[in-house]
Amino acid sequence: MSANITPPPKADIPAPADGQIVAIAEDIWWIRMPLPFRLNHVNLYVLLADDGLTIIDTGIYSDHIAQCWQNLLAAPPFTDYPVRRILVTHYHPDHIGYAYALSELTGAEVLMSRIEHQKSVTLTTMTDAAFADMMVDRYRAYGFDQTILNDLIERGNHYSDKTTRTPDARYIDAGDTLAGISGQWHIRCDRGHSEHHIGLYDPDRRIFLSGDFLLPRITPNIATPLAGPVDDMLGHYFAYLADILTWGDDWLVLPGHDWAFHAVSTRAAGLIQHHQGRLMQLLDQADQAPLTVTSAMDVLFPMELNEHERYFASGEAHAHLYHLVKQNALTCDTDQHGVEYYAPR
Repeated sequence: MSANITPPPKADIPAPADGQIVAIAEDIWWIRMPLPFRLNHVNLYVLLADDGLTIIDTGIYSDHIAQCWQNLLAAPPFTDYPVRRILVTHYHPDHIGYAYALSELTGAEVLMSRIEHQKSVTLTTMTDAAFADMMVDRYRAYGFDQTILNDLIERGNHYSDKTTRTPDARYIDAGDTLAGISGQWHIRCDRGHSEHHIGLYDPDRRIFLSGDFLLPRITPNIATPLAGPVDDMLGHYFAYLADILTWGDDWLVLPGHDWAFHAVSTRAAGLIQHHQGRLMQLLDQADQAPLTVTSAMDVLFPMELNEHERYFASGEAHAHLYHLVKQNALTCDTDQHGVEYYAPR
């Protein structure tokens, strides 16, 4: 979702057009894939090692993305080196959606963190009815009206629309490394935007492939997960930001969306300020009347939201309310209809 803080300037690297690839260094390429949403693209990267290429993320599953990949694979660097690995940073469809098909095309193994892989397997194999039940249970607690709940039942499993099938994967974890021709890429796994998101960094060259955890123009969506127990995802994200706040501003960040930039610490500080401001907005509103997730959405996102945006906005509003509960600033009580109400402690 958009942030009310000044974004960092673009690094002096030309962005590729949709479905195109540009070289960043002798061993790093940047691909931009289109998305059919308001956030209309995702950034993918390609790294070169002695044995061949590693693709970082894949785009959603669609006929258009399939054609983009067919065109890319027929040109350098893919005609110069074999594709050995596909590393998926996290389970969201714009990052994993085409991974199974791409692994079949290239013969490459897929690398993921265990938690993110299992999350994708769970969601792709859910029936429409089971997925709808999960969504309705959560949305009812959020305070959505019956019309929206009925739409969810009709919609079914919207995750599998853009993913279709989760590939088998070899699990990697924080502390592992990935070889490159210019050194080692170090793996970190963080919670916040997703539950065990992979980031890669080269400390010698000070290059950070941040995925969706550090973006220049928008704030990453910080939402409580639909499947599984509720967790303080905003608290985890604050911990991540506190860590990279110490890095300094001389790193080159290659993010999952928008443009390459520097200023890691400055951006982290701005995102902390942004989320703290949103928490204060909710506390001020809760002083006037107890909040539901839907009324918190009106505070945080005072705009017309489509179905796709409602999903992210509701999860983010819930994450902020739940963080305030964990901080003992709010209480949460459930009424006879299953709707959660948040009030000052």
